[in-house]
Amino acid sequence: VYGASKQAGEERVLAACRTALVVRTSWLYSEYGNNFVKTMLRLADSRPELRVVADQIGSPTYAGDLADALLKMVDQLIELPAEVVHAQYAGIYHYS
Repeated sequence: VYGASKQAGEERVLAACRTALVVRTSWLYSEYGNNFVKTMLRLADSRPELRVVADQIGSPTYAGDLADALLKMVDQLIELPAEVVHAQYAGIYHYS
């Protein structure tokens, strides 16, 4: 359900704006806020053994790395004529 709702949202964005760029990421973490990495580190300090579910696989993505990648993407695209960006680069991208 979670993945299907994300995909539906992405498809609606692309349908509403055919020139949109959607960037997918996964398991975002940083030193701020709550996230899986911080939770595991906190629990590792307070428990002799950790138990986690085995039916979920992810690729943790550092928020700073994602921000850098997005800025580089914008820097590269801003130099191109709009019609080139619209025709060649609109769509869904993955970064993790």
